[in-house]
Amino acid sequence: MTTIYLSAERELANLLRVCRTRIGHHCTTLGSFSRLPARIGRPVSQEEVAEAAGITRQWYARMESRCQRRFSPRLLARIADVLMLDGSEREVLMRLAMPELYWR
Repeated sequence: MTTIYLSAERELANLLRVCRTRIGHHCTTLGSFSRLPARIGRPVSQEEVAEAAGITRQWYARMESRCQRRFSPRLLARIADVLMLDGSEREVLMRLAMPELYWR
């Protein structure tokens, strides 16, 4: 694996962690997904992001830890919705998750 891909994996993991942790503890929704009342006031967990995106917590945790390498654009769009990314952040997410499409 080339240095570009390894760097992209590291940056993707960091981006996902930063975006998840910046969501306010009192946020009541993640995209169109309503948080459980017991979770409001607490940090957004990997499990919540995963559930809202329709994947397992283990799968999402692998994304945040640089162990997951295959992503569909549809999944990335769902995660972007859940993390409430703006247009420029979505573009960065796509570039980092699928570097083979952007860096040749």
